[in-house]
Amino acid sequence: MAQLETWLRQDLKQPLKVQYLGGNLFSQDNQANLVGVEVFDEGVAATLGGTVSASVIRADGTTVPVSSGTVSGNKASVVLPQAAYAVPGQVSIVLKLTQSGVVTTLAALVAIVYRSSTDAIVDPGEIIPSIDTLIAEIDAAVASIPADYSTLWQTLAPAFSTQVNYIAGQYVTYNGNWYRFTTNHTAGSFTLGDCVRVNVGGEMNDTPLKSEIDLLVEKAFIRAPIEAAAESVENVSMCHAFVNPTSQTDEYGIAPNTVMIAFAGGNATAVANAVKEYIPAGMQTVGNLTIDLDDGTIYLQRPTNAYITVTVMLTPGTGYDSTVADLVKQTISDYTYALYIGEGLYATDLLTKIKLATGAACDVTQINFTYSGATQSYGFNGTPSNRWLIRTTQIQIVEN
Repeated sequence: MAQLETWLRQDLKQPLKVQYLGGNLFSQDNQANLVGVEVFDEGVAATLGGTVSASVIRADGTTVPVSSGTVSGNKASVVLPQAAYAVPGQVSIVLKLTQSGVVTTLAALVAIVYRSSTDAIVDPGEIIPSIDTLIAEIDAAVASIPADYSTLWQTLAPAFSTQVNYIAGQYVTYNGNWYRFTTNHTAGSFTLGDCVRVNVGGEMNDTPLKSEIDLLVEKAFIRAPIEAAAESVENVSMCHAFVNPTSQTDEYGIAPNTVMIAFAGGNATAVANAVKEYIPAGMQTVGNLTIDLDDGTIYLQRPTNAYITVTVMLTPGTGYDSTVADLVKQTISDYTYALYIGEGLYATDLLTKIKLATGAACDVTQINFTYSGATQSYGFNGTPSNRWLIRTTQIQIVEN
């Protein structure tokens, strides 16, 4: 894959003039990004020597030094480590050349790091897959498709579960067939009264389905800069923008052409100022906070921390001891802490995580969630108004 590099041109003997030449600011998407300048001396390409370095200031105020770069001809560049772009928000980059003891600032740049659903922003030390790696993963997934593609439907929708609440439009498989819910289905037995049997090929070529995919892409483009701007505000731990660009009220009850910006931590006025320029023209905001700014009013949403009690019943297995129960409790705590605003809390997800953590040491026979006096075995759906958090974990041992 050809790499696209971006260079900034300037003349050292004239007042500082930086001309952006187009393209992406960063190149090389596998673990590092390349930033460089091209230097001219009174219009003639300069011959550079010495060493080049950079300082990167992230949105959280952390300075990430880059001690060495590359000097070649009239070009100077540095490769940014992952730590430089591990936090969403504004990033300031200062590129300097040290030559014969003289330090010259070559460029001062400002970029924006966006958080996205593809995990483009990662913790330092974690590898961002290259495009070649992603292509290889796609090829592997294609190779795993059954040769008898009449069973392909099994890979497109989950098996129906009596413990899950479904909403209109969701797909499930049941008794070897594919179904789409036409109305909301409360957890319980399967019934044809709220769903319809469908043909996979027909659904994949259905215009409404294609429109739904376009809608998801549109929502993602609106969400990304809003969430990045909010999370760049001091002490904001997370933000989820629920976007409804359609002409109909959505499944969350959000009105048409409206965005609900739900966030945790930080100053509400600072968040409103940070996100206002990223709200598309004509789109309204809604929420339980009213923020009056000099140029208008923005509504934001402060989600409620929904504290739950989790009761796990398990049967001891091979290698079970007193530490296993503590490991189960920690797994539950880690799971709920990682939940984002608006995400649902489900027993099937938690069961998988406990099994991965404990192996054969125990067999979980039942998980119950209790919230506001109500107990559910399948879990609770998500909503923009809350974020699920663990308050108490109880372990009950089931005798063999």
